[in-house]
Amino acid sequence: MNPISSRNGTNNSNETVLAQLALRKASLDQSQQEISTGKRINKVSDDPIGAAQAERAMTRIERIKVEQRAMDLQRGNLSLAESALGEGIEYVQRARELIISAGNATLDTPQRTSLANEIENLRHSLLELANRQDSNGMALFGGRGSVAAPFVEDIAGVVSFVGVSGLAASSDVSLPLALDGHSAFMFTSATDPSASIFKAMDIAVAALKLPSTSPVTAVALNLAISQGLNDIDTGLTQMQSARGQAGDYLNQSDRIESLLNARMDQTETERSRVQDLDMAQGISQMQSNQTAYEIALKSYAQLQRLSLFNFMS
Repeated sequence: MNPISSRNGTNNSNETVLAQLALRKASLDQSQQEISTGKRINKVSDDPIGAAQAERAMTRIERIKVEQRAMDLQRGNLSLAESALGEGIEYVQRARELIISAGNATLDTPQRTSLANEIENLRHSLLELANRQDSNGMALFGGRGSVAAPFVEDIAGVVSFVGVSGLAASSDVSLPLALDGHSAFMFTSATDPSASIFKAMDIAVAALKLPSTSPVTAVALNLAISQGLNDIDTGLTQMQSARGQAGDYLNQSDRIESLLNARMDQTETERSRVQDLDMAQGISQMQSNQTAYEIALKSYAQLQRLSLFNFMS
């Protein structure tokens, strides 16, 4: 045999074995990386189509996370508003009890004044409650507006709503961040188109502070108490309705949370199916690649000995 021809053949075989050795090593490295990361796709070149599918799934997952964070904030605000309305309803009910007590003909002026002062304190507490905010400084009863205090009191003690009436639009995955304070605390009565629960309490306070020494004053007091009770009952109904609305939204938030969780699970399953590694299968593949690499190493070692023998020949 021609020594040069033999050496050329050996060199060709050597290049082939080296190429196989590099290929086996690359396969082993990839399987080790897959096991280390737990992912079948670690870079786009591993599976371009699968990588694109996984990227789209991750985009949907991030969007769902944003919706979940928004829902947590919305539910928190609605829960605060519902709780505040429950507290406010107790204030108004207490004021109603005091007004009824004030109709007792045996009470004198100081006693009625004491009742009036308590109602006045309840009214101030109610106004503070109506302007209550969340931890981010957003008014719970601002409606569609963004003012920090949707209810303002002028120098004459008249309370006005300066927020934006109505509710922010909701969807299948979102709810309003604030309730409509106008519909909760402001209303139209039979005698006043711009009535409010605050005004009803103010009228009752003013009437109770009048001296009741004359028959005329007593009649006026009784009329004021009667009208005050009517307006307070109307305002109480408004507040109870708003609280019921908040409760409905909270129930809806539970359904939305379940929906978002289901979407998250489904999308994560899709991403995992495309990207994640079946660990048992991955370990089996790594072992196969390890064996193939070891065989390639032995083949290369044998070829090296053969090449040395041919050279010596």
